[in-house]
Amino acid sequence: MDTIAPSPITRLPHREAVKVTSRASRRSRTPGPRPSSHVHHEVVQVIRPTHFHANPATPYRRPMPSLPLIVRPLAVTDADITAYVHLRREMLEHEPFAFGSSPEDDRLNADFLRTSLRSADSALIGCFKGGHLIAVAGLVREPKLKARHLATIYGVYTTPAARGLGAARAAVTHAIAIARTWPGVDWIQLSVSETAPIAQRLYESLGFIAWGTEPDATRVDGIGRAEIHMRMKL
Repeated sequence: MDTIAPSPITRLPHREAVKVTSRASRRSRTPGPRPSSHVHHEVVQVIRPTHFHANPATPYRRPMPSLPLIVRPLAVTDADITAYVHLRREMLEHEPFAFGSSPEDDRLNADFLRTSLRSADSALIGCFKGGHLIAVAGLVREPKLKARHLATIYGVYTTPAARGLGAARAAVTHAIAIARTWPGVDWIQLSVSETAPIAQRLYESLGFIAWGTEPDATRVDGIGRAEIHMRMKL
């Protein structure tokens, strides 16, 4: 297993210093399922003490300053799947304009997740703090032959109590790194609601460029909002 030395301390937009340490084995460049032994982990060490409180469903007993953010692909385990299903429900209820699905029609249930997580063409990246899932980002490769050069990031979300820690940035950055290991993938695309300018600025800072706006893309209670479509060349 290759070990990558810790990177220098960097400054995030929220002015909190972090140190990122990566541990990864080299991924095979050949198509097929990824062995579990090739799981890539990143540890984002928060340098400045924080006072983070988890959401009510997974409460912390006390403030937990300076705990690292652990970033990794979710595994096909009951613990990871249950944590994601809970966070997925939260995101659809709390940010209705940010996601195309609603709690009533969402297909990302536990059974679907088990199938998706076993696929070589998809991944769900989780960011954990103190053992609790606080942020996620999905990644999927387009299945059609003429679009196999494209990958899509979707379902990016951070639970409100954990915002400002750099969790979404860490999850999306990890998703981009995985997409780079997929042979033949040249572009990553995503969409962001006009109601989420902070998310759009995050994507722009990572290299995504807006190429078009879709008016009235989502409607909630009769109110329509546009979506901005973005792309990044790998």
